[in-house]
Amino acid sequence: MVDNGTPTAQPTESRTRGGAPGGFPWRTLLLPSVLFVLVLGLSATVAVRHKALNAYDEQAHFDYVVQLQQGNFPVPAGQRYAEETIQTWACRPVDSAMSVAPLCGEPNSASDPRLPFGGVNYEATSGPVYYAIVAGGSSILSNLGISDLTGARLVSSLLYALGAAVLLLVAQRMAFSPLAAGGVILAAASTGLPVSVGAAVTPDSLAFLMVAAVIASALLTRTWRAAVLATALVGVVAGLTKGNFIVVAMLGSMLLLLRWVSLERPTLSWQTARRLLAVGPVVALPVLLSAAGSFGWASLAAMRNTTGAPSDGGMSVMLKSTLGPHERVAGELSTLLHPNAPAGYTVLSNPVLDVVGQLVVLAVLGACLCAWLWRIDADVRGLIVLRSVALTIPLSAVALVAIFWVSSGGAAATSARYGLPFLAAASAGLGASIQRRAAVLVGILGLAVWLYPWVGLFLQGYL
Repeated sequence: MVDNGTPTAQPTESRTRGGAPGGFPWRTLLLPSVLFVLVLGLSATVAVRHKALNAYDEQAHFDYVVQLQQGNFPVPAGQRYAEETIQTWACRPVDSAMSVAPLCGEPNSASDPRLPFGGVNYEATSGPVYYAIVAGGSSILSNLGISDLTGARLVSSLLYALGAAVLLLVAQRMAFSPLAAGGVILAAASTGLPVSVGAAVTPDSLAFLMVAAVIASALLTRTWRAAVLATALVGVVAGLTKGNFIVVAMLGSMLLLLRWVSLERPTLSWQTARRLLAVGPVVALPVLLSAAGSFGWASLAAMRNTTGAPSDGGMSVMLKSTLGPHERVAGELSTLLHPNAPAGYTVLSNPVLDVVGQLVVLAVLGACLCAWLWRIDADVRGLIVLRSVALTIPLSAVALVAIFWVSSGGAAATSARYGLPFLAAASAGLGASIQRRAAVLVGILGLAVWLYPWVGLFLQGYL
C-alpha cells in the first residue's frame, strides 16, 4: 500500500518555490531555462545534421505535416503521400529498409507501385495536435529559407526541449533540490532514443511535455475536482495526439488514484475502501476520454476516405503474428521497461552511448521499485509519481496489446519509444527524491550524459 501521506521530510513552500514572497518566483525558471537550452542545442543539432529519414516512420509523419500545409484537413484515411513527401523521401538516405531512391526526380510518383504499403500514409488516422503545431512552425521557418523537413524537425526539437524544461519546472515543486532533479531529467532526455526521437518529425517528441502536463494536472492542482478535470483534459489531448499516448492517460489515472488514497483520504478504513469503489469511474475518466478522442478522430478520418484503400495500406497484414496474448504482453512489457532502443535503431548509435542509455533507464526505473520496497525520505508526491510508473507499466502492456489486436485485426506492434513517457515520469520522480547533499554530483553526472552524444555526433561526421 502507499504511505499515509506523512513522509518524514517534505519540501516546504519556500524550498520548492523560491522567489520573493507574494511575487513571481523567477528563480524557479533559472534551471529549467538552462535545461531547455542544453536539450534544444543537442536535439536541434541532430535535427539539422542528420540527413537520413529515420526509422520512426518519419516519412509518414512528415507527410501528415505537408498535407496540413496544403489545406487537407482533416487528413483522410487511405490518403496517398504528397509529391513533396515522396521527393523528400526518395532523395535522402533512410535509416530503415524502406528506401524509394529510384523515385528521386520522377514526377507524379504518388501511385508508383514501388512505394511501400501502396503509397498510403498509414499515420493519417492519428490526431492532429502535434501535426498542426509543427505545420504552423515549419511554415514560418520556410519563410527564412529553411526546408520543410528541417523546419519540422526543428519545431519537434523545440517541443522536446520545452517538455524537458516544463518537466523540471513541475519536479521542482516536489524536489529537495532542483539541481538534482535537473540532472536526472537532463540525463534521461540526452540518451540515445529520446534525443533521436526529439530531433525527428514524430508525435513521440511530445512525450516529456505530455508527462509534465499530466503530473501537474494530477498532483499540483489544489482540489481533487480540479485534478480530475485537468487530468481528463490532458487525456483528451493525448488521445488526439497519438494512439499509443493512451499510456499518458493511464499514468494520469494512476496518479489520481494514488493521490486520492495518499492525500485525499490518508487514513485507511472500511468507509474509505467503500468510497474507493465509487471513485474508480472518476479515476478512469482520463483513459476513457483519451480512448474516445483517439477512436473518434480515427473514425472521422475513415469517413473521409475517398480512395477505398485500407487506412494502413495493408500494414496490419504484414504485422500479423501467431503469438498468443501472453507472449504479446510479455514482449510489450519488456519493451516498455527498456525505453532506449537497441544499437542501430537510434540516430546516435555507438556501444558506449547505448550502455549509458541503458544505465540511465535502469537507474530511473529502479527507483520506482525502491519506492515500493523501502521508505524513501521524499515528498509524498514524488513517491506517487514513482509508484504510479511502477503500476502503470504492466497495465499499459496489456492495454497496448489489446488496442493493437482490436484495431489492426490481430497485428502485433511494439516499439521502445512507447516507453518514453514512463522514462520521463520516473526521471522526475527520482530527481525529486534525491537529497541536497548529492545534488552537485547528480548535476555533474547529468551534464556528462548530455556531453557524450556530442562525441557520437563527431564520430559519425555530423560535427
